[in-house]
Amino acid sequence: MKKLTLLKSLLLAMLLVGSMNVFGQTYLLQEDFSSITTGDNTTTNGSNTAWNGNDNFPTVNKAYQAGGAVRIGTSSATGSITSKTLDLSVNGGNFSVSFDVKGWTTVEGNITVTVTGLTAQTVTYTATMSGSFENHVLNFTGGTANSTVTIATTAKRAFIDNVKVYYMSSPTLSATTLASFGEVAIGTTAGPKTFTLTGSNLTGNVTVGALNGFTYATTETGTYASSLPLTPSGGSINQTIYVKFTPTAVQSYDGNIAISGGGATSINVAVQGSGILAAPTAIAATNVSANGFTANWSAVAGATGYQLNVYTKTGTNATDLIISEYVEGSSNNKYLEIFNGTGSQVNLSDYKVELYSNGASTASSTLTLSGTLNNNSTYVIGYPDGTIYTPNVTSNTVANFNGDDAIALKKISTGTYVDIFGRIGEDPGTAWTIGSLTTVDHTLVR
Repeated sequence: MKKLTLLKSLLLAMLLVGSMNVFGQTYLLQEDFSSITTGDNTTTNGSNTAWNGNDNFPTVNKAYQAGGAVRIGTSSATGSITSKTLDLSVNGGNFSVSFDVKGWTTVEGNITVTVTGLTAQTVTYTATMSGSFENHVLNFTGGTANSTVTIATTAKRAFIDNVKVYYMSSPTLSATTLASFGEVAIGTTAGPKTFTLTGSNLTGNVTVGALNGFTYATTETGTYASSLPLTPSGGSINQTIYVKFTPTAVQSYDGNIAISGGGATSINVAVQGSGILAAPTAIAATNVSANGFTANWSAVAGATGYQLNVYTKTGTNATDLIISEYVEGSSNNKYLEIFNGTGSQVNLSDYKVELYSNGASTASSTLTLSGTLNNNSTYVIGYPDGTIYTPNVTSNTVANFNGDDAIALKKISTGTYVDIFGRIGEDPGTAWTIGSLTTVDHTLVR
């Protein structure tokens, strides 16, 4: 068993982590000799049992079990351990060999590390049996496939532990694409939109760099900032980045969000967005007349002028004349307005107005019209004693209706009704009503 206390083990682990970059190491071989439970490496008679090797070190020469380590060599001869076959051509043939070593009661020689086809490297050390192991790392280039690593003494005895053969993977950063923000009104904020940032074998913090108009956060509802520092976990990052766009000027904000740090080559995430003026909000027109109106709208920040488009809205013409206004006023003030919205001049002699009083199914009074009615013009019929409207009124008793009388506009040539006010043959009592609306003592306009 190893004679280190738990406290010493923890301190050693902290020292190793602090002195080595453990992120990005890809191991081709790791051996801590933990399967060796016989003997020790702190006394002169604690490592006398031979060790015949294992899967990682199948070839050994004068190797002995030393309680979680291996002793190589004797008082009169050198010793060695040789690894299994390794492919050392990966990573361009660049790799490292790390191991812990300490000597006998005194240091009796050096350690050589020999790799197939490469020049051997020699390590000198000072640690002895009574103290702790010391770590050494050797870097090699030109590694090839089907290679072995041999660790040997140059004279007599030494203890070996924690052998590692590995190469360093380069830190990398990559990101997905960020969708375009398009056109955004200045002074407003669009988003968030997202991209995913990934990194591996990173040696430090990574920063999402500032770009005018854009802010970032690691959660959708988090605090957004103009730059964003990220701390890798175990040398890795896999983070969704939330991006908002707040333009302050009418211009293009297209650019690249720079992401750097962690020992990796910097990358860019392309972003697109433009600042534009917001559309003004229309407010109800004032001073409306037949000849014009005053247009009103809310002011827009940054606007130096406005464009107002005024047009005449045209719609589908009516198929025939209609009753456009019904006046059932006080006393004898009763009027009926007929409107021509057909788009053409109409000969009124083909029309007649019929009054159906008190639910009658036959007309109680009839007026055959005369003359012509231009498009967008009206024809007004009034009771003879009416006083509230007199210009261009055709006076006739067909306008002697109350709220319970039906009125029909009929086309003579076809014998069909083209419009009806009320219901022919129905006596509603006093008036037809819908909610608060009524046909008695009211003016109704289409």
